[in-house]
Amino acid sequence: YLNKKEILNFADKIICISESTKNDLLEYYNIEKKKISVVYLGYPEKIDHFKKIFNSPYILFVGTRWKYKNFNKLLKAISISKFIKNNFKLVAFGGGKFNIYEKSLIKKYDLKNVVQIDGNNEKLYSCYKYASLFVYPTQYEGFGLPILESFLYGCPVACSHNSSLPEVAGEAAVYFDSNDEKDISEKIETVLLSKNLKNNLNDKAIIQLKKFSWSKCAQQTLDIYKS
Repeated sequence: YLNKKEILNFADKIICISESTKNDLLEYYNIEKKKISVVYLGYPEKIDHFKKIFNSPYILFVGTRWKYKNFNKLLKAISISKFIKNNFKLVAFGGGKFNIYEKSLIKKYDLKNVVQIDGNNEKLYSCYKYASLFVYPTQYEGFGLPILESFLYGCPVACSHNSSLPEVAGEAAVYFDSNDEKDISEKIETVLLSKNLKNNLNDKAIIQLKKFSWSKCAQQTLDIYKS
């Protein structure tokens, strides 16, 4: 079997889903820059029918909770703020049930409003639609599709300033230091407490979304094959 380096050297062209991924590729592998192209991903078609799942306000976390996703730091960040802890649920969508360690942290921090749910895309998009905030504390992402999904449904975003996230979110998100629970907590509070900031982020998100589409992704990919 060929290893990744051999495959990269063998390829006529390499498509990366972000400039951040491209830069990582150039840093860790000896590849000609002209061999690499960046093609951004798109976002899903918007749906109009929603079923509200939670009646109380909540913060949304989406996807797997592997170590680099920083879910444990998010739990700590929420525990720091009495305002967040007492007034908002934390909903973890997908990623399977909480493991033993996560349950121990939830108990340690006395977080009674943390829930995990699974479901289809329609259920996920409903979660975005009614969330007070989407939080993305991850240490690394090649792209960060949940950011675009949040934008699509008018859900404000607070995320780490790592890898591809600033590239995808642009000026339409509030950024925090993913290694600093206090900073995560403060930035979450900042968004939750300001209606004007939420509206401003939503306006910028509408503009940012125009940079991405699956039709554009498909056309650019086809152009690369033709070349």
